[in-house]
Amino acid sequence: MGVHNLPRIVTEFCEAGLNPQTPVVLIRWGTRPDSEQLVGTLETIVAQIEETQFSAPAIAVIGNVVKLQQLEGFSPLKVEGG
Repeated sequence: MGVHNLPRIVTEFCEAGLNPQTPVVLIRWGTRPDSEQLVGTLETIVAQIEETQFSAPAIAVIGNVVKLQQLEGFSPLKVEGG
């Protein structure tokens, strides 16, 4: 969903008045050690996808919450029980 539809989503958000400088992150394989992130803005992310050949599967996170997230150095949830 995130990568394939992102050009349309970006266009719709911008036409609705969202600031083109709104942060965007695409996250591929987010639960795996080889997780990849592509960080940009509504204005830049589509070109970045093309330049880097970033591909699905990925999820898109759009909004100022991207600024609060540390994309590296997070600790996985430790599950205990039996």
